[in-house]
Amino acid sequence: MNLDDLKREIEYAKWFSLLGSYVAAEGYWALRNLHAWDRTTFASSINEKDAQVASEMDWLPSSRDEEDPVHGRCLTEFLEENGVEFKPVILDIYKQALTSLRCVESMKLRSGSNDFSQAAVGAALYCVRMAVLEVMADKEGFWCALLRLYRRGYWPCGLLPDKTVVVY
Repeated sequence: MNLDDLKREIEYAKWFSLLGSYVAAEGYWALRNLHAWDRTTFASSINEKDAQVASEMDWLPSSRDEEDPVHGRCLTEFLEENGVEFKPVILDIYKQALTSLRCVESMKLRSGSNDFSQAAVGAALYCVRMAVLEVMADKEGFWCALLRLYRRGYWPCGLLPDKTVVVY
């Protein structure tokens, strides 16, 4: 993937349009709904595996100040050490993603009394930013793969302790 490919991923993204329909591949867990997060205690109607996922999952970052759970600071340090001006590129593509995500504003990602809309949009923007860094560092991997899931309409929302990605 190069930066033009990444921009196309964003341009043609079907943000959050297929929630609950993901078919899990190896290394991924598919959520059918977010009901396990409806209450502070699990209802008896919650699938046991979903309750386990909800109790063990770490949400993927949704604000720019959170540390990358995969690379830490390695990507930015690599780019800085090699004199690559990455901040203007991130800003340009981030703005494109913000524009593309405007369609999501009216969509509510709700379960029970919880509204996950801001977290989902924030996580998508975080993913875009990190995918740009992966591409610019020529280390395409985790975030580029997640961006492809976003483009298809899913929400990769968390990580389990064994690094399985949870996708809604």
